[in-house]
Amino acid sequence: MALFKNINFSKLKEGLSKTRDKIVQNLTEAVIGKAVIDEKTLDDIEEILVASDIGYDIANKIIENVRIDLVRSRDRTEQGLIEAVKKELETILQIPFDNSDKEDYNKYKPYVILVVGVNGTGKTTTVGKLAHNYKQAGFRVIVGAADTFRAAANEQL
Repeated sequence: MALFKNINFSKLKEGLSKTRDKIVQNLTEAVIGKAVIDEKTLDDIEEILVASDIGYDIANKIIENVRIDLVRSRDRTEQGLIEAVKKELETILQIPFDNSDKEDYNKYKPYVILVVGVNGTGKTTTVGKLAHNYKQAGFRVIVGAADTFRAAANEQL
């Protein structure tokens, strides 16, 4: 899509690796040394997902699918559980993109994009690029910053 032509998706993916690594680390810590994968373990995993800003509904869906996967699978090891959660996360995060079916932004006014992530991952730069792209496409753009550590975020944007 031409609207996102100057967004470096590989750099964005690299920045998100910190978030991914943190989630995987927390999941590993939750299941390591567990002799049995029980409801408490699954509840702990769901809590980690919610705390990672995945949201309750999606976290609940992931856990339900992992339960089904564990029943079908013979691999009920710690690593098998982590792989099942990873697989569900990948499935949910895959967004089909069809360039021929462009979204009608006007019917969703105001169109809001929330950008969150850990420090140093390029959020501010990405917001600037998105704002520029939308302006170039003829949209009216308002950018707001809510940075708890950098008072200069508004000026930078």
